Amino acid sequence: MNNLAELSKMTEDEARDYLERVRWPHGPVCAHCGVIDGATKLEGKAHRPGVYKCRSCRKQFTVTVGTIFERSHIELRLWIMAFAIMCASKKGVSALQLQRQLGLGSYQSAWHMAHRVRHAMSTEPLKGMLTGRVEVDETYVGGKPRLGNKEGRKTGRGTSKAPVVALVERGGSVRAFPIARSPLRKR
Repeated sequence: MNNLAELSKMTEDEARDYLERVRWPHGPVCAHCGVIDGATKLEGKAHRPGVYKCRSCRKQFTVTVGTIFERSHIELRLWIMAFAIMCASKKGVSALQLQRQLGLGSYQSAWHMAHRVRHAMSTEPLKGMLTGRVEVDETYVGGKPRLGNKEGRKTGRGTSKAPVVALVERGGSVRAFPIARSPLRKR
């Protein structure tokens, strides 16, 4: 998903599939015993969507078990939108603003969501991730230098060059990777 407008159109099933792809890029991992790719998806009228059963420990689990989403009655699509809003805001987001933007029924729900999202952002990162103060920038790489007048040159998203994002940890590591190009929309 690229922006908040696309996230707002997401259904609950699409939100669950998105979280499964993010949390389990190589297939489901049992939240109870940690067995990798040893789970069966339970389907049918007797089971709610997104439930898996581990073949090793025989326990059932979903993508939310062991996360900040566990035991929450707030829809997953709203959680994803809350993450997007809070990550995109330079100066932070208040719980009241989150309540208004997501259409939540109570301030307490918004406050709870905001604190859980902040907690998730402040916990120990996974191995190999950047820590501390991280700066992000993008550039476009590739192509031949163009000669001639400057009016015919395209820059930024209008160019055919490959977009690259770089993350720089102050006084530490650098991560750079190409990003997928979304189709340009005519305005």
